[in-house]
Amino acid sequence: MSKPLTFYKLLCTCLIVAAFYSCSGRGDHASGALFGEENNQQSTYAKPGFYVEESEGRLWVFKNDSEALSQFKDVGEPAKFSTIVGGGPGGMTIRSDTKETIIGYLAAKEGFFTEIIDNRLWILEEDSESLAQLKSFGEPAKNSTFVGKGPMRITVRTDSKHTFIKYLAAKKGFWTEIKEDRLWILEKGSDSYKQIMEAGDIAKNVTLVGKGPMNISIRSDDKATVLKWAAMKDGFNTYVREGRIWVFKPGSEHEAEFLEVGEPAKSVTKVGAGPMRATVRAAELDVMHRYLRSLKM
Repeated sequence: MSKPLTFYKLLCTCLIVAAFYSCSGRGDHASGALFGEENNQQSTYAKPGFYVEESEGRLWVFKNDSEALSQFKDVGEPAKFSTIVGGGPGGMTIRSDTKETIIGYLAAKEGFFTEIIDNRLWILEEDSESLAQLKSFGEPAKNSTFVGKGPMRITVRTDSKHTFIKYLAAKKGFWTEIKEDRLWILEKGSDSYKQIMEAGDIAKNVTLVGKGPMNISIRSDDKATVLKWAAMKDGFNTYVREGRIWVFKPGSEHEAEFLEVGEPAKSVTKVGAGPMRATVRAAELDVMHRYLRSLKM
């Protein structure tokens, strides 16, 4: 009887979580992974151009159609591989055939062209004139270099500082734009987002001086929006409630409990350890440590 009961208990938990997620709107949730799909690695950790698979707590990543991927599928791992302990989403250990492949995976982001050329990571906006120049002439007419500022401290090259800031600021579910040397951050679908799309500004806004990437000032509708944006990290699901950041492994039982009944029976707290000096709470100490470590990367 234990196996059927376990199955039905798990099924009920999944249905509760799925119902909450589908009905919650923007709420207080910001996800660094596709929620509720932790067993579908091609959804949870997927990035264009890469194959990913979680095995024994490690995340393997390969370029699609690569020889290393064929070896991995045939024999379980490529002949040679690189390992970065704790360097993947959610603080996972990440493995691939080369360090360059790992950097390429970590750098990939929707809306941006990212490619390693001559040991430098190029970052340009998709469909931009600068990208066309790079493909035609080897580099754009104007470019900037940021030494050691990319994943795993790789040097970044791009057409401007603003492009790099927009790349660093881009997060799923948020609209980001630089206007008059200020980084605007709003939740997509919010009233403030609709207002700025229609009128070019919003009635009420706050400015956080020097709090954005590369010390750019941030403008938004309120500090809570900025905190939700800042709390997001790949491989974690985060919620901001009463000014505190709750962090969970995507799809965990602790997250389901949190969504169903509120605060978990047991939790750990780190006062002022999060972005904007927010207090961070988690149901698992390991998740807390991984999350705090990811903030420094």
